[in-house]
Parts: sequence; structure tokens; C-alpha cells
Amino acid sequence: MKVFRYIARMITQTIYAALLIYFFSADNNFEYHFTINWFIIWLFASWLCQFYLMRFSKLLIGPNSSIQQRGAKYRLNDHMRNHQRDKWGAVNTYNMNDTIDSAEDDSDSFLYSIVIHLVYSLLGPLIFIIVFSFHWYKKNQQK
Repeated sequence: MKVFRYIARMITQTIYAALLIYFFSADNNFEYHFTINWFIIWLFASWLCQFYLMRFSKLLIGPNSSIQQRGAKYRLNDHMRNHQRDKWGAVNTYNMNDTIDSAEDDSDSFLYSIVIHLVYSLLGPLIFIIVFSFHWYKKNQQK
């Protein structure tokens, strides 16, 4: 499953890089004219950095659940911890799972994922330097 996720991420990053290159190389009529400038070179270097960056499963690629879901799960845990029975001894009928289900419908994780992939496509070499430096320091610190 990790290989499939890596390949899917690389395909996504390749699509984003191609779209950005097309967008920044097109003229005002959106006709593509291949030009080589520093920004296109930067985008190509950023795409090359993605081969290293997309290996990590929890590197700002997207949350397992949306912000609304996390808030709903926090409210559910709080409700279950503090309000399991009301003052009269009967089980509460209010169901917080409905809140979680409605939050899943209004998920923002897709938008979050698009923004994170665009940031990776635009700032790939900078993120690569930071992540590689962190892993190199962590590896040498353990010795």
C-alpha cells in the first residue's frame, strides 16, 4: 500500500508541476510557448525534490480527518467523559455521532490536500533542504 500511495503522490505532484509550468509559460491567450527561465528551472528542481519528499507518510500531505471532524471528535470525547449520565440517572439521548457524520460531509481535507501539494510544488527545494537537514541531523545525533 505504501508503494501505491507513493506512486499516487508522485503522479499528483507531476500533474501539479505540469500545470504550473503550463500556466507560467502560456501567453495571455493561454497558448503554450515553451520558455526556459529561472522559475521553470525552479519548478523542475522542485519536481525532482518530490521523489525524496513524497516518501514520508506524515509530511504535511493531508490530515486523516478534517478540521471539523477533529473538533467533533473532541466534543464527542468530552461529552462521553463528562456527560455519560444526566442528573436523573438515564442515559443521554443526544448523539454526538451525528455531529461527526455531518462534519464528514463538510470535509475540508480535499482543499487542504490541494493547497499542501501546491506548496510542495512551489517550494520543493526549500522544503527538501529543511527535511533533509533535519533527517541528517537526527541520524548523526543518534550515533
